[in-house]
Amino acid sequence: MSSNTQRNATVIEELLKIIRSGENPQIIREQLDDYHENDIADALALLTKQERISLYSILGTERSAEILSYSDDAADYLSELRPQSAADILEDMDADDAVDVLEDVEPERREDLINLIDEEAKQDITLICSYSDDEIGSKMTTNYIEIEKDITVKQAMKSVFSKADENDNVSTIYVCDKDGKFYGAIDLKDLIIAIEYTPLESLVVTSYPTLHAHESISECIEELKDYAEDSIPVLDENDKIIGGVGIAEFDGLCDCAEIQKLYLDDSSKGKGYGKELMKIAENEARKSGYKQLYLETHSNLTAAIYLYEKSGFKQIDRPKETVHGKMDRFYLKKL
Repeated sequence: MSSNTQRNATVIEELLKIIRSGENPQIIREQLDDYHENDIADALALLTKQERISLYSILGTERSAEILSYSDDAADYLSELRPQSAADILEDMDADDAVDVLEDVEPERREDLINLIDEEAKQDITLICSYSDDEIGSKMTTNYIEIEKDITVKQAMKSVFSKADENDNVSTIYVCDKDGKFYGAIDLKDLIIAIEYTPLESLVVTSYPTLHAHESISECIEELKDYAEDSIPVLDENDKIIGGVGIAEFDGLCDCAEIQKLYLDDSSKGKGYGKELMKIAENEARKSGYKQLYLETHSNLTAAIYLYEKSGFKQIDRPKETVHGKMDRFYLKKL
């Protein structure tokens, strides 16, 4: 048994002991705060239906949504709940995660659940669902921060802080004009070190690359890999921001492209890439002359690691050129 497998088994055992302890719900909730959502998601399969339903009640819809975003069986687990309870959890998921779950729900029940979701979340879900599988819009996230250009740095920072708790993609801030059209982007670091009364417009990169939602993924991959950006905004036909994706070339290894934990299938959250997108990226990398593909992840993301290793990626030592400081697992695939 590998050390990682042994560690996972130990964690699952600890989680089951906590969940079945019979302690006060607040104590259980506080104890589970010390565990990653992905580990709790793995433990769900070992619980009874009633134990799962009780656990969601203890944790609340927001934490339950985060946990189920990591589960391949989320649709089955939601089917155990009353429609409104299931809809409340979907509502608290990132829209791209909710779409992934809803794809596995029976069509009739899927429609009922979407109708029970609040209007804002429903719009995001419907938007992503409106694109066919081979269009970039189907792989984007709506988890990003957008601000207007005609404000000061101080006002922009206040806006970013107010939105940061709902968005984990904050390293690049999108900027729009008064009509809501994409104007450019700002690196969060530049915003932080700027003098607070500096006009925001002076920090905006107006030549920032963009994509349009109805472009095909295969066409976009070629364009995306030419930019070393954390994210690239996806625009609608009116040049308004509706999402973001990202992929970058990796200079740390010879003839190597990097697949990021995309905004193409965010971060999922699922912390992984769609199989279709993975294949497309590999094919495009080969066509472009790359000899290998590189990616970074975290040891907590066992489901994502399983996908990468199953897809042929091999773990390597941390490259000195890596820039994603929080990641602790590094993979390479020869093409």
